[in-house]
Amino acid sequence: MSKMSIVRLGEMVLRWCGECNLPVLDERECGICNSQTLEVKYTPPGDVKPAFPTELKRIRESVDRAFGSGLGVFLIPEDKIVVLNNSPSLDKMDEVIIDGLVIGSIVYDLRRGWRYQARLETARRLCKEASKGWIVVDDGAIEPILKGGSALNPGVIECADGIEVGDEVIVLTRRREALAVGSAKSSSEDMRMRKRGIAVRCRDKGLDGSEKILKPTRMSEKGLDIKLREVKDDKWIKMWSSAVEANVRSLEKRVSESSRFIGKVVCEHVSKGLDVAVSYSGGKDSLVTLNLLLEMKINPKVLFVDTGLEFRETVENVHRVVKESGLELVVESAEGEFEKSYPYFGPPGRDYRWCCKVCKLGPTTKMISKHFNKGVLSFIGQRRYESESRAMKGRVWRNPWVSGQIGASAIQSWNALHVWLYIFQHGLDFNLWYERGLERIGCWLCPASSIGEYEIVREYEKEKWEDWEKRLREYGDKKGFKENWIKYGLWRWKKVPKGVIEVSGEYRIRKEEVDERMRFYAQEGYSPCVLGISVEGAFSKSLNIERVENVLNVIGEVKIDKSTGSISVGDRREVEVYPEGAMVIRGKDENEIKGKLELVKNLIIRAHECVGCGVCAGRCNNKAIKIDSKFMIDKEKCVRCGKCIIGPCPVIDIGEEEFSL
Repeated sequence: MSKMSIVRLGEMVLRWCGECNLPVLDERECGICNSQTLEVKYTPPGDVKPAFPTELKRIRESVDRAFGSGLGVFLIPEDKIVVLNNSPSLDKMDEVIIDGLVIGSIVYDLRRGWRYQARLETARRLCKEASKGWIVVDDGAIEPILKGGSALNPGVIECADGIEVGDEVIVLTRRREALAVGSAKSSSEDMRMRKRGIAVRCRDKGLDGSEKILKPTRMSEKGLDIKLREVKDDKWIKMWSSAVEANVRSLEKRVSESSRFIGKVVCEHVSKGLDVAVSYSGGKDSLVTLNLLLEMKINPKVLFVDTGLEFRETVENVHRVVKESGLELVVESAEGEFEKSYPYFGPPGRDYRWCCKVCKLGPTTKMISKHFNKGVLSFIGQRRYESESRAMKGRVWRNPWVSGQIGASAIQSWNALHVWLYIFQHGLDFNLWYERGLERIGCWLCPASSIGEYEIVREYEKEKWEDWEKRLREYGDKKGFKENWIKYGLWRWKKVPKGVIEVSGEYRIRKEEVDERMRFYAQEGYSPCVLGISVEGAFSKSLNIERVENVLNVIGEVKIDKSTGSISVGDRREVEVYPEGAMVIRGKDENEIKGKLELVKNLIIRAHECVGCGVCAGRCNNKAIKIDSKFMIDKEKCVRCGKCIIGPCPVIDIGEEEFSL
């Protein structure tokens, strides 16, 4: 299986106070007891977050399944604070940090579901307690294992019952000392029969003794107003209230820097006539961004695009938060757009994000053009720890898709734990789905999600998810995909990563997919003509010539030949298009031909596959474009400025880029 590369997006700022047993960000001294904090060793990018009660339950149950009933609470006591660190993996994996140490990870295994993956520290803490998932090796096996070898079947002198290939296993010495952890490559029966082969492929190993197990986490006498909705846990609230107190200095510095940034950017752009807004998605980052502006006595308009694929709880949160703040809520809905576009494009993918363009970009364009004639400065809850593209993005940018929108990120360098501590400190009303274990809140079927996150969604939205799988199955049957195309979430890519295929196996019944989208095929080379040279080509489908005639008006005067049903553009017929799909382009040289061919080809594809998102209409200053299921050009108003066709179009520009409002 392919190894995941380490991605560094920001500073690794997590430290730990051993006296209070609390996480401390940035600071070398604890904000409660002033004792020295220690650096925590964890995996980049380091976007650490609290483990919510529902997530802790999932982790403890996974430990119980691996090593024995009751050991989940033994390993992760209810009186100790736990931090999770999302780590690079084939699917979803969070490192589990307790006592300032990474003791293991909660992993979604594509074949086996949720499972606990131990580190050596787990073995040290459970070596005397585990009733499942352990083996004892002969003294002669110790040195080879410490040097990087595996535990071999002939060297196993004792093992727990019920070990199967792939299980998580603790490797012990005769004295029940923790030696290693790893994945079983043989069953208990094969180990006992001393068959040749590997018993456990060891992953983490050592005989240095256990790290210091800290006392219970310091608990605040009076907990903060942390708005847990699903599981009320007083101990959890008091521990995280103490964590806020321990991080007051770090939060003050972050808020101070963000406030200076907000003030500077607002002054600069309001002087140019722009309105100030916050793009609120119902997520934690935009929630903090909104509150930062309110703390500065800035009352922005709140923008919300309802994609039609939002969780019900998200929509409720948006309306609740905005109502409480007393601000103006500007909503644009894409209700029904996904269903209308799905037959054209099929399932969206990480490398095929038509959904973002149709369900976010189109409504955003309409919103900006409708409500902000002079433009808008929109603060967005974007952070560098979320992705490489966001890490590389500046803090202020002009939206390349939507004319008139300037984006700004006030919390660009905050990690998720900064965000959560701020939310807890201010008693902010956050989205319920974070408690359930989602890392980010977006559309419920977002292809950027992991299968582990889909399992969480399925748990709470079973009927909705079954309906979606039914649609995927219908599409897969039509395209010749096997059931594992759905099971392993392969629909999330057009080009499936090699590592995922290694787990899922071949997913196509037919090697060639049937692509029903319109395509254009041009001949190789050029032909001489009166204008210089020409090139011929054809579309894969017959054309709606009335649509083509209307759209080509944006590049020149269109004439119709009633005898053939064809149309031409220009006095010298530089462009000719025929109903059956044939097309001829003429020009003086190769460069002119190439540019004209690409322009006309894309216009004709736009004409036929338009989904009515309204992006092009938002660019037209003369209101010459109307949207009635598809865009239509008003010939009387069109001045052929080209703004509508210069910018990107979702039908043409579908790729990996994520659109953010």
